[in-house]
Amino acid sequence: MLSRTASNSAECALASLEKRLTKLVDSVLDGTFAETDNIRQRQTALETEKERLTTIIRLKTAKLKQDLVAIDPRQAELLAEKLRNNLVAAPPPIRRRYIHSLVSRVDVGPTEIVIYGPDEALAQAFQPENQGAPPVQSSVREWRRGGDSNPRYP
Repeated sequence: MLSRTASNSAECALASLEKRLTKLVDSVLDGTFAETDNIRQRQTALETEKERLTTIIRLKTAKLKQDLVAIDPRQAELLAEKLRNNLVAAPPPIRRRYIHSLVSRVDVGPTEIVIYGPDEALAQAFQPENQGAPPVQSSVREWRRGGDSNPRYP
């Protein structure tokens, strides 16, 4: 299955590139830079990269939508029961990791609560061969809070 993080990184790169392109064009329009062949070449290179990133995002989004499979209400109930059982049976540290792998953001409004999370984690939990194990995180920020991860002792 295609990772949403790959799509997100392409979207971040595209946003950064669009900012750079806008700054370049604004600099020419403001008179900060004179329009030269070098500036035009740089603009062309940025626009080409923008088209490439836009195509990558479009293709990855289409692939992700293609990979997502709709489930019926009974399957959703089975998945919810499976997730609930995994949470109840696990020790607290594992519960915390499990929830962090499924939930990325929670918005609390006056009339509703919306929980956001990666589709891949739910799809992976739904896989019968996975048996409900939480996905392993590939990296953890600030895993050593005390300082340097490679301390040098005197």
